[in-house]
Amino acid sequence: MRHIGAVTAVVVAATAAVAMPWTKGVRYVDPGAVADDAFEGRVAVTTSGFVNWRRVGYYDVTYSAADSSGNESRAVRHVHVTRGGV
Repeated sequence: MRHIGAVTAVVVAATAAVAMPWTKGVRYVDPGAVADDAFEGRVAVTTSGFVNWRRVGYYDVTYSAADSSGNESRAVRHVHVTRGGV
């Protein structure tokens, strides 16, 4: 259903911290995100990006969503894979 004049962007929210430390060697399981639209309610989220949990580094996971009027939004989670330990 298309809402004429809908100009409010979808709100995309990561379901955990947007800056997330991760320990190398521990399989990364993305906690995901949700997206809500003022008219349509919950809308689908597309996830892109890759976290190489076997290699120390910084990785971004991007969550994007759009409503049927074409209003888009995104959120980014920054994952820092570290050596871990003390």
